[in-house]
Amino acid sequence: MNELKKYVEELVLYATPEQIETISKTLQKQFVRLAPHLFVQGVTGQPLEEDEMGLKDYWQQQFGESNNPYAHVLLRVDFLFTSDGTTKLDVLSMQVYSIVSEVMKQFEGVEHFSSFSEETVPDDKR
Repeated sequence: MNELKKYVEELVLYATPEQIETISKTLQKQFVRLAPHLFVQGVTGQPLEEDEMGLKDYWQQQFGESNNPYAHVLLRVDFLFTSDGTTKLDVLSMQVYSIVSEVMKQFEGVEHFSSFSEETVPDDKR
């Protein structure tokens, strides 16, 4: 049976490196709620090399220049899920967004955006 992998990309703005580490660890623990149908294979954070979505420009247009040294540091947290294929992406997306939003509330001033995708990995490619 082919494996369905679901990815969630979380762009986090205005968070210090220490906050990103705490967020990653907290999310790893929180995603236990999605078991047994979904399995979190990892939560990692890394700086983005380019601002492909134009978030820096967007925030500057909306809020002007910021004195916050982390205002335009874009970090990505990736979540990799495996599923038996019975969970629909939109349902997963809502569950993930709910958990991420709950965790992010702990960090005043931190903003985040989620995007979701999936791919089927053939048995011979695993």
